[in-house]
Amino acid sequence: MSYTTAKHAVVGMIRHAALELSADRVRVNGIAPGVVLTPLIAKAFGVPVDRADALVTFLEKRLTGTHLMGDPTMNRPYIVCHMMTALDGKITGPYMKTKAVNGASDEYERINASYHPQAWLCGRVTTDDNFTFYQKPALDRHAPAIPEGDHVAAADARMHYVSVDPSGKLGWKTNTVKYEDRPVAHVVEVLTAKASNAYRAFLRKMKISYIVAGKDQLDCKVAAEKLKSLFKIETLMLSGGGFINWSFLQAGLVDELSLVIAPVADGENDTVTLFEKSSYLPDHLPVEFSLKGVEMGKGDSVWLRYSVKNSKHRERAHRNRGRENDPAH
Repeated sequence: MSYTTAKHAVVGMIRHAALELSADRVRVNGIAPGVVLTPLIAKAFGVPVDRADALVTFLEKRLTGTHLMGDPTMNRPYIVCHMMTALDGKITGPYMKTKAVNGASDEYERINASYHPQAWLCGRVTTDDNFTFYQKPALDRHAPAIPEGDHVAAADARMHYVSVDPSGKLGWKTNTVKYEDRPVAHVVEVLTAKASNAYRAFLRKMKISYIVAGKDQLDCKVAAEKLKSLFKIETLMLSGGGFINWSFLQAGLVDELSLVIAPVADGENDTVTLFEKSSYLPDHLPVEFSLKGVEMGKGDSVWLRYSVKNSKHRERAHRNRGRENDPAH
């Protein structure tokens, strides 16, 4: 009782000081000591009390994003929906061209790097807006028949850019992308069986990897599992648009929401918000979140972290109903 009380007292004091001093733009942080391998700690983490190396290995996996849930049997990446929005929940729009987003943008990139991901994933429209710019693919309608299944063009890539493109429409000019200060990322396309032989031949010619996840509609679960098994992706940042975010969330595949809010709003009513449900998707249960942390950032931005409260329940419901998602974004 005394141990727990002391811990909560320190946390409570830090939180109170942070609230009280926030008006004066003073940030209050608490610095916790490192973990000491005592019998209590050994029991909590499931390691032998005389094996400090086992504890170090366990903690390294947590700090680098490898199985952050502490589940070594996880057959898909740990998925963080990491987004920047305006105060009115928009993920794009006129506000993106204002100076008010500068600080939030810096925080967004800093936080993204802190997760040590091996990939980030976006939908087709987001990819066209940022990388392929609505160019048409150079297709050879007379290309020889391409083998069925997936194609790994670069097995040793350090970083991956995963683009969900169910029908095969993106006109790539290169097999890598460069964004901000992130490492150069190898392009991985997520297709369905609807993608033509000509498009798959085009990707192979461009040395772009691809996986097939679903027949007529995208199967987010299959996609996530293949990204881990084929490309060794342990931590995946889900980065929009709103339709692809909701598709993964509805499928019970999002483990954490990382939300950077910029101090601006534009009031537009025709731009996409953080989560958007396509009209063809079935009815769904509301998704609940548990707050993990709040942090004030540069330029009056705010970083909110949530865990998904009922992700396991939703994944089970999704599987039982046989749902498949086909996000347009």
